[in-house]
Amino acid sequence: MLKLLNSNSKLRLLTLNRVLINLGDSLYYIAIMWIIYEITEDTMYTGIAGFLFSFPEVLGFFAGPIIDRKDKPFLLNFASFIQFLTISIILLLEIFNLLNIWLLLITIPIFSATSEFTYPINSTLLPEIVENEDLVLGNSIMVISSTGIDLVFNAMAGVLLSILTIKSIFLVNSGINLSALLCAFIFGKLFKKHRSRSTNKLNAKSNITIKRYVKDLKDSIRFLKNRILLYLLLPLILVNLFYAIMKVNLPEFSQNVFSSAFGYGLILSFTAIGSMIGSSMSGKVSKKIRIGIVLPVLFLLTGISWILMFLSIEFSPYISGLFIILASSMNGLVNILYGTLFQQLPPRDMIGRIHTLNMSLIACAIPIGSLLGGILCRYIPTNFVFFLYGVSFLCISIFMLLSKDIRCLPKLNQINHEYLE
Repeated sequence: MLKLLNSNSKLRLLTLNRVLINLGDSLYYIAIMWIIYEITEDTMYTGIAGFLFSFPEVLGFFAGPIIDRKDKPFLLNFASFIQFLTISIILLLEIFNLLNIWLLLITIPIFSATSEFTYPINSTLLPEIVENEDLVLGNSIMVISSTGIDLVFNAMAGVLLSILTIKSIFLVNSGINLSALLCAFIFGKLFKKHRSRSTNKLNAKSNITIKRYVKDLKDSIRFLKNRILLYLLLPLILVNLFYAIMKVNLPEFSQNVFSSAFGYGLILSFTAIGSMIGSSMSGKVSKKIRIGIVLPVLFLLTGISWILMFLSIEFSPYISGLFIILASSMNGLVNILYGTLFQQLPPRDMIGRIHTLNMSLIACAIPIGSLLGGILCRYIPTNFVFFLYGVSFLCISIFMLLSKDIRCLPKLNQINHEYLE
């Protein structure tokens, strides 16, 4: 990893940008969710906030043709600027004592919508700055770096939320987003300077009209009608439904188990540790085991881990934390494999469209789950949600094991856009 990172300055800058964006998004999400729960003490409002965070992702596929056709570094700069501006406005409202829960809720979809550009742009730029054989490693570097920073931050999040004022939290957040903006600007300059001739030709054709935009959307939808792709994507909708239910109830769950914001940060830290472990394993796993075998096994282990977490939480929160780490490591490995898979399967000029359409399909259940989670946990224990979350992974594992199309998938390095043909 270090060898690739040291030899590629563009990868270093793109990774740093991803780290800062991820850190800014995490701080914004954690702060908003905890502040809203602290003010209202009602999961209904955290459910509404979760809905607003996730709904822009459902519409993210509309950004795909723009990302594929327009100057990606410019779009990355623009999206980073909007995020910085949003946080700065919140900070100013707080300084002048004008901030309230409704204004906080209004900023959520604006901030989240810009993420529908930043993350796909990072993913579509990566294949342009590293070789195909280094894609898994490049994805691992970006994920491990960003989750590593997340780990440090999440470990401190509970303490920060306890001792810092709202003003201080958003002051720090604005500084992080400003740094991401500066990093994106420097990357854009370097990317433009070293851009290959083939990329220049592609950018020369980047004028986008309504007719071309609609055609690009139709082409991406047609591409995803492939049965293998649908079998890979559709089961994740079920997981995301229960993930959203679980996530909007984390503040109340943390309060019930740990009686403070510290527990909220601790659970997020366990998740980050697991994600880092899984990401670091992805290179070796992808080269040695077929995708058709590893995916069902990973979903099975994830489901079992969440169920064991549910069973152990009553007598030892910290033992249950080990199961959270195990579940998150399996899930982190799955995310790297899926991310690389959908960078290799589409033609190069369709990566942005396919990525955003994938994310929209996968995310379509999150707004529903967020609202459902806000209501459901008024009537059932919050920890039971983790059991339901684990069961959803078991269902997906069984589905994949029964699907011949999934079981026959080869190793990751043997898959490209010609495989579907």
